[in-house]
Amino acid sequence: MDAVRRAHGVGAEIGVEDEARASVQAATRIFQAFAAGPPLRVSAGWEEAEGEAGRVRHQGFVAVRGAGGAVGIAAPVLTASSTAVGALAVTGPQGRLQVVGAVSHLRAACAAVSRALQRTPDMAPAH
Repeated sequence: MDAVRRAHGVGAEIGVEDEARASVQAATRIFQAFAAGPPLRVSAGWEEAEGEAGRVRHQGFVAVRGAGGAVGIAAPVLTASSTAVGALAVTGPQGRLQVVGAVSHLRAACAAVSRALQRTPDMAPAH
């Protein structure tokens, strides 16, 4: 545990458990949102009609702040029919993880994995 704290910086109070929990919560919310339907296109009133799941599908990622100061960010890996077959997640200390930059890189990584899966259909079931 001391090595983890040193890796995050002197005096960091965030633990591995909190980081893991934030990542898992973010990935779980991705699966919950994409189980509710396909990604949404921008339209009037989608927020009221779709709630949290609609917001997550619309923005294509979710960020979760853990109780211990960790931030977990997840984005979906999608099939050609926009079914989530996986999620990639990153986590880090709230004060040191640059969420906007992390989201950009995470979404790009998910898009690359999604394209690879779509080119190799036997890797993921088509829904």
